[in-house]
Amino acid sequence: MALDWAQVAWSIAAIYHNSKGHEFRVDPGTLAFSVTLFTIFAFISVGTLMYRRRPEIGGELGGPRTAKALTTMLFISLWLLYILFSSLEAYCHIQGF
Repeated sequence: MALDWAQVAWSIAAIYHNSKGHEFRVDPGTLAFSVTLFTIFAFISVGTLMYRRRPEIGGELGGPRTAKALTTMLFISLWLLYILFSSLEAYCHIQGF
């Protein structure tokens, strides 16, 4: 497992604040909205891959050209929608949770 410097920084900050008798709090910001959106899109993606495992389709990423193109467009669309909605929520254009 690689050392994640962000975890080290958060740990040091938490230890420092605890030693001073303060509570270490961080505003979660847009995390709940982003994680919920990511989870929904991940379930859609996994469901799509599970559906494509059927023998008549030809595998998760194989099979007929039309099925491959539609799956590719779906995955790219989900990715772009995730970026769009997360950005809109982060910049207060839409309301999150």
